[in-house]
Amino acid sequence: RLAHDIAVSNAVGVRGTPNYFVNGLPVRGAQPYARFEKAVTSALATVRKLEAAGHSGRRLRELAWRAGHRTSGPRLLQYAIDGARVPAGLAATATTPRRRASWLDRRVWNVPVNESSDVIVGNSQTATVTLVVWTDLQCPFCARLQASIDALRLDWPKRLRVVYRNKPLPFHRDARRAAVAALAAHRQGKYAPFVAACFANIRALSAADLERKATQLGLDMPRYRRDVADPAVLAQVTRDMAEAKRLGVRGTPTFFVNGMRVVGAQPLARIRPLVRSQLKVLPAGPAAYAAHVAKGRDVNTP
Repeated sequence: RLAHDIAVSNAVGVRGTPNYFVNGLPVRGAQPYARFEKAVTSALATVRKLEAAGHSGRRLRELAWRAGHRTSGPRLLQYAIDGARVPAGLAATATTPRRRASWLDRRVWNVPVNESSDVIVGNSQTATVTLVVWTDLQCPFCARLQASIDALRLDWPKRLRVVYRNKPLPFHRDARRAAVAALAAHRQGKYAPFVAACFANIRALSAADLERKATQLGLDMPRYRRDVADPAVLAQVTRDMAEAKRLGVRGTPTFFVNGMRVVGAQPLARIRPLVRSQLKVLPAGPAAYAAHVAKGRDVNTP
């Protein structure tokens, strides 16, 4: 059954997960509710037109799925729904080679760090490698990456610093609230343990849940509540999101290693050699990093 599913995915052009088909129409990625609603509404409209034209049963479904996508729709009906075996040649020819190292862009991007306002974990004065991470505290993949970052910081406690930026995704309803709460915790020097508490249970990020985490970490709760309500904290989240847009950061986690962009929760076995290769590229200190990325690429640069 697993081999059959893989063959079907190759035959209809599925290259990653999650990937959906609504009556044959591909919907790729963890899209917000509105995207699915639009796809379903469109599919229903097509079905009604075909019914009005006198089509029904198997013929109705074939035409509706072909309208969704003229290639993947019929193939999905034949192979995924009906259970027919995918011809070996079709499954093989449908598999196209991917670009090597698509997870890594080795070009240097202009990713400045604000030493006074950014959330920085690690010693900026001794660091020769800077990771700038866009994260969503309700994202399970961000939680996975955080475990790798913790391991890297143990490897190079003086040579590596991590700069955290916020990109709460629109379909994570608690992510923006959690980002604001984490910045409030940062004002009391508890950003890292607060984020760890969030990632420990990404399903418990209501306002009450976040207050409970803050209390357990020993935060000054009147001050925490004032900071959560401070417009400047939400403005920082907004700035982080604007910077993500400028750099073409579309999903989380996305991070930059001395300006090189890495997409996704890559395994530690990939990230560690990349960080190691950068340990002696730059002198220590924020000035060296700033000069390095200042020459880098902006998303709007031709």
